[in-house]
Amino acid sequence: MASGFVSEHFPRPFWKGRGLAASLALGVIAACSGSGAAGDLSVTEARTYASPIGKDAIVCLTLHNTGVEEDNLVSVATDVSAKVDVRGRGGKTGNGATMVNGVTVPAGAATKLDHAGTHIWLRDLVKDLNPGTKFPLVLTFEKTGRVEAQVMVDPICQEPVMEAFD
Repeated sequence: MASGFVSEHFPRPFWKGRGLAASLALGVIAACSGSGAAGDLSVTEARTYASPIGKDAIVCLTLHNTGVEEDNLVSVATDVSAKVDVRGRGGKTGNGATMVNGVTVPAGAATKLDHAGTHIWLRDLVKDLNPGTKFPLVLTFEKTGRVEAQVMVDPICQEPVMEAFD
């Protein structure tokens, strides 16, 4: 099997064999998404949708571990919400998601957090999330420590329909 993202969890990249158009599309994604790095861990594609004060929002991102040891995400913090949870699908907590105690990022691999699986849940926003703005998100890992990422409030990204997960 080829290296990179090709596996049963990460299908063949959509850009493979698509040349210049794919390169341009990836450049746009990188420019419109937040990122951050520390040590062997980096965060890309950090994004959420616009949402007003008092509501909740989901942050989607990809964690990349270029090191030789796995690392575990143990906490997440931001100043835009009263509480931050890491949740995953598979159980019920009123919206189809359950709390998880952490996220393992395997060595030499990427782990995607998105609304359909494990994700970061911003509860009770204390600031408006306006399209085109960014805010800091601090992810703390067991071995690497703190990694700060900038989360883009994507004007195209829409709030997922939570009933679809019940």
